[in-house]
Amino acid sequence: MRAHAFGLESGDLAPIAKRLYPDVPFPIRGEVHALVHPAAGHFMAIEDGGLLNNWKRDASGNWSLTSRLELEEFASYWSLSSHGKFAIGASGEDLSCWNATTGELVWTAVAPDWITALAIDQQGRSIATGHDNGTVMVWDINQGVCRGVIGTSEHSISSVSFHPDGTTLAAADESCVISIWAIEHFEIEPRRLIGHKGRVVSLLWDPATGYLLSAAWDTTVRVWDVVGARPVILLNDHSGHVTALAISPDGKTLTSTDSSPSWRTWSMESWRCQGGARYLPGEARHLAYSPDGLSMVIGLEKSQIMRIPAGQSGPVFVPDPSNPWTPRPGLFYGSDDQMVALDSIGQLTCWPMDAWSMETAPIEREDPRAGFHAMAMDGSTILALDRFDRRRNGNTSGVLALSRLEGPGGRVTRLVNLEGPAQPSSCLALHVTAGLAAACSPMHPDIWLWSVPDGNPRLLISDPLKAASIQDLAFSPDGRLLAVVGIHAVGSGGQTVLIDAVTGSEVAGGNHAAWRVAWHPDGKALAVIEQRGQVAILDEQCRLIGRLRGLTDVVQVLAFSTDGNWLVAAGEDRILRVWPAEGGKPVAALELSSHAGALRALPDPDRMAVLLSDGGVWVVDLPTLMEGHPA
Repeated sequence: MRAHAFGLESGDLAPIAKRLYPDVPFPIRGEVHALVHPAAGHFMAIEDGGLLNNWKRDASGNWSLTSRLELEEFASYWSLSSHGKFAIGASGEDLSCWNATTGELVWTAVAPDWITALAIDQQGRSIATGHDNGTVMVWDINQGVCRGVIGTSEHSISSVSFHPDGTTLAAADESCVISIWAIEHFEIEPRRLIGHKGRVVSLLWDPATGYLLSAAWDTTVRVWDVVGARPVILLNDHSGHVTALAISPDGKTLTSTDSSPSWRTWSMESWRCQGGARYLPGEARHLAYSPDGLSMVIGLEKSQIMRIPAGQSGPVFVPDPSNPWTPRPGLFYGSDDQMVALDSIGQLTCWPMDAWSMETAPIEREDPRAGFHAMAMDGSTILALDRFDRRRNGNTSGVLALSRLEGPGGRVTRLVNLEGPAQPSSCLALHVTAGLAAACSPMHPDIWLWSVPDGNPRLLISDPLKAASIQDLAFSPDGRLLAVVGIHAVGSGGQTVLIDAVTGSEVAGGNHAAWRVAWHPDGKALAVIEQRGQVAILDEQCRLIGRLRGLTDVVQVLAFSTDGNWLVAAGEDRILRVWPAEGGKPVAALELSSHAGALRALPDPDRMAVLLSDGGVWVVDLPTLMEGHPA
């Protein structure tokens, strides 16, 4: 086992050599308990063990951990004031206030019952505590003096939140009822908000309207008119427990996260969902917008913090190889020792691999708003369908072009547009050494070939699959052959053929209906994902020589290791499996955090990279995986 070469501890059987994400992660040691963004270049988080972390950004834009303060080790609930001045911790019936700048203890107090919820008002003057016996208390934050018990319930309190003006308090209990209390007139009967069917875990006030927003385990976000004690609207686009809420500083956007795990953005004016976001690498528990509204920090359950651009959302991606209109993600190992990923919303991300940096390098585009629909890459040369758009009248537009990626994480420069193919040209193949580029559409029977890099037409291969819909293309390792796979649009069946890339004539063929194809590194065999999601291994005459056993669901992506010893595949069950190259039973399996969009063998034959629908890339050490995670 070569764990030491990948930064793994000696004897560690964790197979993931590196997790790479396009959104800069801030690794921590324990689960996040509180998170605030007091300034555009500063955010704070409290994790397990009462450790308060301060991250700040320098003049070059780089983030670093500037301090790590040890507060209360045994506190189970924490809250940070919005301006980062105070940290409040609760452990059982004990309440503590800390100076969040110096880490000094300011005061301690004892509550009459176990504390189950905690909040600080926006002015940083008061604390609210919810208790196991159903009481809600308000405390002076400077002196630790209880100002009074303002509410009671028959059930334990799950969440509390101050109105922005500090005069009103919302408290949710374990019966899913939300009570609204006037702090200075707590003898007045509270207004009750009833409707949730699951535990209410987050309460948030809209400063502009005074509405209260609540997030619960019943998969909904509810908006309430507190004055009228009535519901305004139900936001029910989530598929899992809603876990956190945040409103942008301009008051126009609501962000909510769930346990699926993904996030949603909502218009605060129309209450319409502006998009379901890509999956997160773990369940989000805390959200915080930066004061300028340009970014957002997310605290994840898996001891990780991510910082993302605000509004970065798109359709939740689940691979669908049968849909030509869906952008096709891709993963490529380019020149300059860099990993390039095309995600499900058509954006490029690049990682310099020499230092195994988790920082991404920006990739400049001629039109920053444009996205790739599909892409093939060889070295620094890119073949891609750019600016794809499906119009209402059924026509499509897009530019198929050869481009060049200049420098590590540099600029994509268009070399030449390619004319001719029908769109969407989502089936692409590129072999720079052979000087060939190939493209076709699943909705058109012909294949076009061009010379690289000048883009001059070479061949038009007419209907190689005999009216079957072409689904994938791949050049053989030496560039001599082009493998083409497809299915019949109506009914079952399809074709797999090998075409001479110089003459365009068929070399071999068979009745193997397939969605995807991958060549063995020696060029003497290929693997295809068949119509029903199974995997067949064919020889150079397209004859069946093996199958993958032990599959539990439809396979969506596959790749051979660089040395040709192993075949790796992943599918709808989100399990990455490893087989001997000749097929048979799997030798190892690894559960992924989300669906796999692409696989890529790296120059080191022990490494395999997988692009995930959460926007990240895992680099997997195959020997470690096979040693510690047998199938």
